[in-house]
Amino acid sequence: MDSRDVDAQLENAPLFRRLAYSAVMDLADDTLVVAAVEDLVAARDMDGKLGAIVVRLGDPSLAERLGKLLRVWQVGATSIVVIGDEEAAEALKSDAPPPIRRGRLIWHGVSEDGARWDDARKGPLGAKLDDALAPGRALDWESFEDRLRRSVARNTEQRAFAQRLYGTTPIVTYALLTANLMMFGLQAALGGFDPSVRLLIRLGGIEPHSIMNGEVWRLVSGAFLHGGVMHLGFNMMVLVILGRFVERLLGPARFLVLYTACALAGSLASTFLMDAAVSVGASGALWGILAAEAVFAFAPGFLPPPMVALARRTALINLGLNVAASFRPHVDWAAHAGGGLVGALLLYFVLSRGVPRGDRIAHDRPTPLPGQNIVAGLCVALLVGGAIAGPVLGGAFEPAPTAPIYERVVIDGTTATVQVPSSLAPQPAEVGDDSLRVDQSFGDLLHDPASVGVAIISVPPIPDDTLDLEIASILEALGEAPPSSTVTEGARRRDDTSLRAAASASYRYESDARHDVYIGIAERALIRVDVISWPDGDAFAAGLARHVVESYRDGAR
Repeated sequence: MDSRDVDAQLENAPLFRRLAYSAVMDLADDTLVVAAVEDLVAARDMDGKLGAIVVRLGDPSLAERLGKLLRVWQVGATSIVVIGDEEAAEALKSDAPPPIRRGRLIWHGVSEDGARWDDARKGPLGAKLDDALAPGRALDWESFEDRLRRSVARNTEQRAFAQRLYGTTPIVTYALLTANLMMFGLQAALGGFDPSVRLLIRLGGIEPHSIMNGEVWRLVSGAFLHGGVMHLGFNMMVLVILGRFVERLLGPARFLVLYTACALAGSLASTFLMDAAVSVGASGALWGILAAEAVFAFAPGFLPPPMVALARRTALINLGLNVAASFRPHVDWAAHAGGGLVGALLLYFVLSRGVPRGDRIAHDRPTPLPGQNIVAGLCVALLVGGAIAGPVLGGAFEPAPTAPIYERVVIDGTTATVQVPSSLAPQPAEVGDDSLRVDQSFGDLLHDPASVGVAIISVPPIPDDTLDLEIASILEALGEAPPSSTVTEGARRRDDTSLRAAASASYRYESDARHDVYIGIAERALIRVDVISWPDGDAFAAGLARHVVESYRDGAR
């Protein structure tokens, strides 16, 4: 755009000239002229809230040019002033609609002789068109030319910024994208697209107890795992959109340091602040990138002035969407907060040093920080090592046991014994207030293929004539599925038992865990066994509940 050429064109069209002047000078105190060619002038304020477009009908290609402009037009409210007859203007409106409406478009019509055939006063320019059309209005053409020249300079800077920004390939972003996709592929191969809690722990998920016991590699490996396709898809979309932008501004080495530091910060925050069985995802690192984008947008002087309004609007949208997502159920808000806080502080106080600011960012490259390549190399080693350590040290490749080896144990606080798998460590027993019920569990569902809960309830001897009533009561209770589960095998009486009578039922939870219940009636006790297993432990858990109940012996008799 050359202001002299534009001025020469406008001199030949007094009406178009006056309306173009109004679009550029009356819209706001400071405007950016986005386009100025024959028969079309477009301007907007620096905040992107108001805009004006003046078009003069006649050129057959005008509709195509206007359509291209509207496809990239990101302005809140825009007045489109059409010079020509009403019928032709309506045809233009139908031929050049934007595919996606960004804000409001208010159309105005002015005939070739200056008469308004559309009297609407709406929009940023509507009420000012009468003044623009008044022949006696004094126009400050020197200020007009100055605004054109400044717009030329700003547009040149924007193009230079875009060329420098998008002239480099964000290799770190794409490498991280690949690593996350590969890890999810491993998840899918081992446990499907909806991994269980146990599988995520075996793959290296963030599990506080294990981390406290020295498995610190989980702080890294957990950042490469995801809880499902939707979780992965949303995070990778954020990584590609924001990661490329921030990496191009910082350079690959600083971006790698930012990503690694924020991933670790998010994992640490999750470990100490969240009360969850396992936490996974790249959200800590991504919130660090999101915070870095916000610092670039809102910290004074970081970006060229023409970029600031759009950058701030984009940052606010991204922050709003991600903050809202942080308060959904099962979302690790601590990882988000930890990664975001470290990302903002690290970028502002350390990583932004040597990064060109303002208009210089369009031309200059970041000045390397002392030792940045060494630190970046350590980050690569940490990320690769952690990603590998997760499934290897977590036991993801160890085959799940298919058949338990039983050993007889005494239920704490009783004289009763049962047979339970030797691989399941006993947990402390719980005794009821009346001392008539003792509960003891074996195994840890987070690390073992199944957990076994044994309840011994002391009861008076049940007469034979009431035994059927007792079984009926047990069957009724088993017929109601526990919360968040569905019945997979309905309650039924078991007569093929060494005890006096027995009943069983099976359920499936939303997490895909299986729950088998087996209740047996002995001479002076009810024995209830609950076995919960993940899908990869189904073979291990098959028949386990019945075996434990059938193995009941009372050492006092």
